[in-house]
Amino acid sequence: SSLKVELISAGDHQHPLLNISWNLSPDGSIQELIATMICIQSPWEYVCFRCNYSKRFKSEVVQGKPWLFYYAEHPASPETSYLFTAFNIPPPNIGEDLPEQALQLKTPGCENNLMKNLKYCQDDVDVLWKPNISLCLINNNVMEINFTTHEQSSRYAVYLVNNASKQDIDTTTIPWSNNSRVTVRFEGSYPETLYVEIDPRFPSCLNDCTQ
Repeated sequence: SSLKVELISAGDHQHPLLNISWNLSPDGSIQELIATMICIQSPWEYVCFRCNYSKRFKSEVVQGKPWLFYYAEHPASPETSYLFTAFNIPPPNIGEDLPEQALQLKTPGCENNLMKNLKYCQDDVDVLWKPNISLCLINNNVMEINFTTHEQSSRYAVYLVNNASKQDIDTTTIPWSNNSRVTVRFEGSYPETLYVEIDPRFPSCLNDCTQ
């Protein structure tokens, strides 16, 4: 497969989309091909989707060109580094490791025409954010955190901190969400006193936003 990625518009005030396209190699292996797996990795997520081909390919090319497919439903965040990988199922040589195509892309910042109309990019001052954090211990080993998101934060770093030592017990990063409330769960053993820190990423402060 030949892998390409570009940004496309999804309309005003909507996150641009990652338009992922791939060609199928015009050789005999295409006749056994049943699916292609595409994976997207960013600093806060790793997701994969599988494109199943509904019928066996009867020809190696279509209208004289390699078969071309697209996936354009994954939103793109500003100033984010993405790694894309793709591999075919089954591999050309059964029993061998899956050969994969890999591609890196860093999306532009708020100065880009596709990004600048995002609400995230239109606020140049600190955002008044009220996360309304709740913390609940479930069955003595699962810590559940709920908080209110803000549409202008592109991601949230969530920390569980030991109140006595001020050391991080656990941490995770979650991407932008259009849900008003999100839930994060940690599993383990915990000290008697701890607290939660949530680090948002607003356009005005990026990695230095108030926790």
